Amino acid sequence: MRKIGTLIIGLAIAGTTYAQQNILPVDESTGKVTYMEVVEAPGMNPTETFQELKKWAANHGCTLSSADGTKGEFSCKMKVNYPNPKKTGTDEGTISYTGHLMAKDGRYRFIFTDFMHSSKSCNGGDIKPLKVPCGSSKISIAGWARVRKETNTKMVKLVNDLKKTIKESANDPSKNDDW
Repeated sequence: MRKIGTLIIGLAIAGTTYAQQNILPVDESTGKVTYMEVVEAPGMNPTETFQELKKWAANHGCTLSSADGTKGEFSCKMKVNYPNPKKTGTDEGTISYTGHLMAKDGRYRFIFTDFMHSSKSCNGGDIKPLKVPCGSSKISIAGWARVRKETNTKMVKLVNDLKKTIKESANDPSKNDDW
């Protein structure tokens, strides 16, 4: 009976670790967690796209770190807050990351990368590892999986909001002078 219990616990831990493996997108060239895409913005010129990207970023808590309007690109620091990974307690945390946004004629590119974890009890560093970087006594394996999953959920939502915002701007009839 004891062997069966041990086997079930072992399978549960292995299943949790396996389930975590493909949650976050990793760029093959850098080995970092990265959300990156080139998106079409038909009818928008680089200046207009650049301004819309900056406005969107400001509305999402972006702290500008560099900008080059002539190249149509800027970088900023951003963050995702997450709830306490334990079932009880108050150790909320933050995943901070860097956003790079670039505009060209009829398209734009975003790169969100350099994801770093921090909280009151555990500054885990890079969010990529499946094991808790600051030790499982600070955040359980399941808690770390929730942090990573919550980060991915919020990033997907953020990316979708960015795409929706730029698409709405590109399709704004008041900007169309071809009538």
